Amino acid sequence: DETKWVEELMKTHTARIRDVELLTGLDFYRRTSRTYEEILSLKTYLHTYESEI
Repeated sequence: DETKWVEELMKTHTARIRDVELLTGLDFYRRTSRTYEEILSLKTYLHTYESEI
C-alpha cells in the first residue's frame, strides 16, 4: 500500500497539543466555546495506536 509510509510517519511523530504549544509558544483553543475541561482533555490527549497492534 503506497500510503503505508504516511501511517508509519504519523505513528512515529505523534505529540500532544500541549507539547506543541510548549515548543512553539503558541496557544491553541484560545478563542473557543469549549469548556476548560474539554480544552484540557484535548491538549493532553495522546493517541498511542495500541488498539491497532
